[in-house]
Amino acid sequence: PPRSTLFPYTTLFRSIVWFAVFRQDLITFSPVARALIIDQISDAIMVISPDGRFLDLNPVAVELVRTLNPDAPANLVGAPAFELVGEGIATTGGAQSEFVVERLGGRAEFQVQASALIGRRHRALGNVYVARDVSEANALSRRLAAAHTQLVTQVETIDLLRADLVEQADGLDRSEEHTSEL
Repeated sequence: PPRSTLFPYTTLFRSIVWFAVFRQDLITFSPVARALIIDQISDAIMVISPDGRFLDLNPVAVELVRTLNPDAPANLVGAPAFELVGEGIATTGGAQSEFVVERLGGRAEFQVQASALIGRRHRALGNVYVARDVSEANALSRRLAAAHTQLVTQVETIDLLRADLVEQADGLDRSEEHTSEL
């Protein structure tokens, strides 16, 4: 075919590609490292749609959901989130909540932080929930509180003993004064 007949087709093709890439974001360059990093984070990260369905979960979140609900479906994406994890995970407005999970290895305590996902057109796309295992920190805090209580009790006992010694010393001083007067 003559060269002049290909020009309209190539122009049309370029226009479609330009429109798809720059106007509609049909070809999105997603950094590979971001997905790898999310998968390596030790906190459970769950993305939940406005209608309450899982959109994405990292491996730690999948394990947490399976611990909370062993009957959860094999593919959690699209599954009803709050039916599987319970309402304890729900937080609003960036507030934090905590919930406890009984596991085979013992009790686990989680602190949950929620963040709203807002799209370019200011439309709610869902929420990201980050559940951090705070079991060790809470256990340490409880041990510290117990040690503080024990220390306060010991200081009170020392104060009582000191007061008794002062009273006894005053009693001895008085008896010595009385004896010397005789």
